[in-house]
Amino acid sequence: MTNIRVRFDVAAMRDQIVNLAGLVLAKFPEGAPEYFFGDFLSLGFDLVFGDLEAAVGADGVIEVIYPLRFGARLEDFASTLGATERDRLRH
Repeated sequence: MTNIRVRFDVAAMRDQIVNLAGLVLAKFPEGAPEYFFGDFLSLGFDLVFGDLEAAVGADGVIEVIYPLRFGARLEDFASTLGATERDRLRH
């Protein structure tokens, strides 16, 4: 029997969140408004898988690594934050 270990590399997602947090803090230094959070939570529905990496470890286990990042919704969201009109986040 062959053992397979699957992992998700979320380093790119972490970087994207850090960058987004910087935009949010710049736009809303006293805290984000309530309507902001629905858009933020929708980012979880737009995950993009990168090219998988696979290798056989010394123990014979096949390790598959999928890099993950946020997709176009994050870019749209960041663009909206950069807009001059706060109401654009309300859609």
